[in-house]
Amino acid sequence: MGHRIVENQSIVLIVVGSALLTFIPRVVPILMLAGKRIARPFERWLSYVPAALLGALLMAGLQAKPGDLTLWGLDMRDVIAAVPAGVVAVKTRSIMLTVVVGILAAFLTRRFIPV
Repeated sequence: MGHRIVENQSIVLIVVGSALLTFIPRVVPILMLAGKRIARPFERWLSYVPAALLGALLMAGLQAKPGDLTLWGLDMRDVIAAVPAGVVAVKTRSIMLTVVVGILAAFLTRRFIPV
């Protein structure tokens, strides 16, 4: 019984610690830059960060794993699923609709395209 309480406390501490470790790097820059003017070149450079992050995340997600249907090192089922999501993103600029279409397309490609 006492061992289980210690185990539960450890889990709670891990969850709280993880939450703090993800929260702090997001909040500190906001607090440091609040109300301050950023240099124009730095502001322009920062405008490219979301596109760069999106590209990195997409490429990481599209990379094939052993046993995948591949072409040029990319999982073709994921590439096929990314196309309708990309079209919806460009046409609607709606994150919610893009995510829904992407999830649905990923489900359908995994369901109907065998490895």
